Amino acid sequence: AEAAGFMVSARSTSPTVIGFSLSGSTIPPGTGTLISLEIIGDSDSFCISDLILSDVDGNLIDDATIEDCNTIKYSD
Repeated sequence: AEAAGFMVSARSTSPTVIGFSLSGSTIPPGTGTLISLEIIGDSDSFCISDLILSDVDGNLIDDATIEDCNTIKYSD
């Protein structure tokens, strides 16, 4: 995400991660890893939830799924 010019913000007190572009840039599907998160503590208790991905117009991308609790997959 950062390599594509995105800003990434994370909060440790409320486990939230946000990645966004102020310039409107996008990352094409299939480009590779969007972001990697380092988990401190019990990694077995880590699970992605409430996933929201959007396209360049801000429309929801609903083809994305969470697999095995910590992998986001998107198929176009």
